[in-house]
Amino acid sequence: YSIAKNISDRTGIEFSIISQEEAAAMHANWGGSPGMYDSVNKKAYLVEGLFDASTAVHEIFGHPFLDSLKETEEGKRILSDLLSEAKLNSQVLESTINRYGEDVSDDEITLAALDLFIQEKVASNSGLYNAIKAYFKA
Repeated sequence: YSIAKNISDRTGIEFSIISQEEAAAMHANWGGSPGMYDSVNKKAYLVEGLFDASTAVHEIFGHPFLDSLKETEEGKRILSDLLSEAKLNSQVLESTINRYGEDVSDDEITLAALDLFIQEKVASNSGLYNAIKAYFKA
């Protein structure tokens, strides 16, 4: 919870912790995901008993970050490059298709690549993860 609160406080993105029943009621095709992001209302939802620190980063930081890239032509170009790179990674494609089905969104593919990158940095205890961890120190 504390990392979610810290990210929320620093980004201004609201979040709520919801039950699995609430998640299923909110999204007909919920499928057991540990979190969701409402880009219209700019609010993240973390599912009680399923979310972890990675989910908080993904939902409260990742989705709003991608939304911000969509606001400028340069950001759109960066987002396109990130997506192209993500699609070259078979592990990213496989995991997103397994989780979201064949009609997975480009945002989820891009964020799956970011999630994988952060997980690798966590395992090696270096790089971007330490920078993010220091910024959002729980």
